[in-house]
Amino acid sequence: MSKSDAKRISELRTGIYHGNALALLKHLPPNSIDLLLCDPPYNTSKANNFHTMGRTGINFTWDGSFDQVTWLQIADPALKPGANVVIWNDWKNLGLIAAALEQLGYDIKRDIMWQKSNPFPRNITRSMVQRNEHGFWAVKRGAKWTFNPEPGRPYEDGVYRYPIPRGPSGAGRVRHDTKKPDAMFQEIIRLLSNPRDRVLDPFVGGGTTPYAAESEGRRHISFELSAKWYAEARTHLLSAQGPSVVDQLAQLAL
Repeated sequence: MSKSDAKRISELRTGIYHGNALALLKHLPPNSIDLLLCDPPYNTSKANNFHTMGRTGINFTWDGSFDQVTWLQIADPALKPGANVVIWNDWKNLGLIAAALEQLGYDIKRDIMWQKSNPFPRNITRSMVQRNEHGFWAVKRGAKWTFNPEPGRPYEDGVYRYPIPRGPSGAGRVRHDTKKPDAMFQEIIRLLSNPRDRVLDPFVGGGTTPYAAESEGRRHISFELSAKWYAEARTHLLSAQGPSVVDQLAQLAL
């Protein structure tokens, strides 16, 4: 991380920053974030020999022994009282993460679910198809939280029905292995933040959170450790913005 990036983060300059979240989070000012929306590594990857049986497994190089708790402790001071938190993860990790947040002074409000309309039929002769992906919504105690129900709906049920993004994002681009749907994150951002609020994603991957935040008129700060996905996230963010801001973003080295 450069000194200029550290300064931009401390000044809350909107953008995507390349580096380790554990270091970059420390530069955020206290009480500066309205919504934490993220999809950290799930620790589901493992070596396997499924290919010898004509089946596929999950083994992403970036998803191994990730510490699910320490980053929450570092991020906590930056979240305002009343800040909303949405964290997606493997269902087996959610209890640990929720317990850590409760100890830090958060209320766990509801579980949420992404119901995939096009689940990948992996290993169907030996296992159930994984259609659902899970997360939860929490609120930092101390102030009223933002909640903006979608007009015309009888209620918000926390179930998001979207297809898995597949195929390349555009010419010369590669889609992140576990990218969430842009429209789903836009829906969550509209529900749990207001225009000009600041949205934080410490593990931005393919850039869904900044794209959705930009599209919905929110300010945003995101971090990404991988140079490959940092570059893709920047490209994806630019696709949410008009041509007039491209030069400005380049000058900021986002």
